[in-house]
Amino acid sequence: MIPERDQEVLQDLAEAAAHAKVSFFIVGAGARLLTHDWPRGIAGGRTTTDWDIAIRVGSWSEFERFKAALLAHKRGAVFMAGRAPHQILHRSAGVPVDVIPFGLLEMPTGAITWPQGGPTMSVTVFSACESMCRSIGLASGLAVAAATVPALVLMKAHAHVDRFAAGESRDLRDIDFLLRTYAGEQDDERVFDLGGDFIRSGKLLIEDAGAFLLGVDTALKTPDALLTPLLDLIGQTADPFGAVISALVSRIWDEEEDLARREAIRRRFAALGLGLDNGVQRQRGVDSEE
Repeated sequence: MIPERDQEVLQDLAEAAAHAKVSFFIVGAGARLLTHDWPRGIAGGRTTTDWDIAIRVGSWSEFERFKAALLAHKRGAVFMAGRAPHQILHRSAGVPVDVIPFGLLEMPTGAITWPQGGPTMSVTVFSACESMCRSIGLASGLAVAAATVPALVLMKAHAHVDRFAAGESRDLRDIDFLLRTYAGEQDDERVFDLGGDFIRSGKLLIEDAGAFLLGVDTALKTPDALLTPLLDLIGQTADPFGAVISALVSRIWDEEEDLARREAIRRRFAALGLGLDNGVQRQRGVDSEE
């Protein structure tokens, strides 16, 4: 399932972290590959040439100690320092690894600023996503934790806020890819158990059931306050000719096909919103029972 080169990198990361008695979880495209694409043979999503890992720390000095432990693994034979302060490089595989800290070193805004300088990075949702991980077994018997699809959608929605304003649409495209493919993780019984009433009433089409279930699963595991960027994004897709959907549609000259693509995207995001609302109501029901 995991390509040999990536297996080597993950194995060395797992060994080094275990030796340092520190835990981490994989985020970004690597997490999507591990928890979604590779296990189900799904193609079409953005691939990656590096790995991103997140680590909870209490201070920058604790982060530096963890980074030093990685660089010292097997007497420095495995990892070397990268170009950026948060990057290391796997020597034999030639693969960069970005180490992203979160926790007590965050500013009140939920962002971090590197002491050595560099861009500010928002890690607002990392604490919530830390509990939304799946254990991925490696060939050696060790395992790594990787963010699940609901966690990735949450991260992407928060990243989209700033990057889309700067003209970057990759987060938006990643979210839409997951909306189109999440149904592959579900069975028919779950689809009709959670979405059957909406399907029968015509509010939800069966081809959009994956997007609906992704909304349910995201809401069930996320504090309401962290859902705001995702809800805002859904609101922006109500207009099939708005900026968000236009960023997802490649230019085509057939007007009928163009309209059909835009409507399909609008419908997927609407299904996501329907699922989020359903998940929030279910979560509140559980809370009230407790």
